[in-house]
Amino acid sequence: MKEILIADENSRRAAFIASVLAPPAHTAGSAREAMELMRKGDHPMIIISVSLPDMDGFELYEWLRLNPPTKAARVWFLLDRSDERTAAACMRLGADGVLYGAPARLSALLRQTGLPMR
Repeated sequence: MKEILIADENSRRAAFIASVLAPPAHTAGSAREAMELMRKGDHPMIIISVSLPDMDGFELYEWLRLNPPTKAARVWFLLDRSDERTAAACMRLGADGVLYGAPARLSALLRQTGLPMR
């Protein structure tokens, strides 16, 4: 079964995002944990925090794009707050989108991903 992967150091935020998505979602608190889950499963969409504890989200994104099984995954970056410069950098890399803000704002932004929601 295809699952969404949420790589976020903030476990409460990751759990919130997983709870509003209808497809099953896995959460990872670090880039290494996310990489291990990606090796084991089929994740057509990955939400990556830019501030993971063991490597930043940009490095994880580069790893995704270099590995054939994850190369085609849709990637949305997750920011702690609205930051136009960081958001622009994410989009220049080729991200599908950027999510940020409090839970109410995240819910609205998640609807833009086109994923089924609960």
